[in-house]
Amino acid sequence: MSQHLAYYSVVRILPSDETAALRIDDHAGVVLGVTDSGEHVEYAVLIRDESFMVNSRDLAPTGEVLSRDAIYGGSSVRVQPQRSSENEVTE
Repeated sequence: MSQHLAYYSVVRILPSDETAALRIDDHAGVVLGVTDSGEHVEYAVLIRDESFMVNSRDLAPTGEVLSRDAIYGGSSVRVQPQRSSENEVTE
């Protein structure tokens, strides 16, 4: 795949040894994230209520892109900074 898929793109998981081992082949999912480590591009794909890392060669875009609210329901969460034992602020 030469171009990165957009976040919230609906994809079909193609049959491969990797997707069969995860039991996700021939399922539909939604792209939630991407990692690009040089020659390998993998996507975090939400299938039902679980997220899986799937190689780009095992994905077929459907052309449909959902809104963020369709996935997360429009709610947001604020995370408060925590102090470590050395009194450094971490987030």
